[in-house]
Amino acid sequence: MEGRERKGGSVTGRARRWAWVGAVAAVIFAGSALPERSIHRAIDPLVRLVRPDAETPVLAPWRRRAKNAAHLLEYALLAVVSALAVRPVVRRRGAALLLALVLSAAYAASDELHQTLNPGRTARLSDWTLDVAGAAAGLASLVVWERRPGRPGRPDAAPGQMSRDRRASTTTKSSASA
Repeated sequence: MEGRERKGGSVTGRARRWAWVGAVAAVIFAGSALPERSIHRAIDPLVRLVRPDAETPVLAPWRRRAKNAAHLLEYALLAVVSALAVRPVVRRRGAALLLALVLSAAYAASDELHQTLNPGRTARLSDWTLDVAGAAAGLASLVVWERRPGRPGRPDAAPGQMSRDRRASTTTKSSASA
């Protein structure tokens, strides 16, 4: 079993982290494969929750806002799961965050190109910019979340608390020495 343990945790732990990246990327890919009409059919009922009196011409700016929000949120999530996947194998935290941002930006670019293959869809630099902004916002949120006061593993945490990573390394070391 020791041969299967490496820096970054067990093989199954690494596979599980990358499976999350693959799942989020697959959802993004599936959304990009939809024709424009299908997206409108999905967005319009949501817009009508906010603006019940909205007629079709009024829906256009709301559709754009909903699509922009989707770009931001989906790439924020992709960047966060990517950062969590690469962090165990990249020594420096900043490097892991940068790599996650680069991976998200590259996927966003490929996603915009993928959209050109679908009816009524085009590649837009503004969409790619929103994707990268969403990825950056997601990573910033991750950093803030991990630096929150009282988080296990922080110097200001309650006595006896330790981070999951430290707990895992402590149990691995104690089981190896036994």
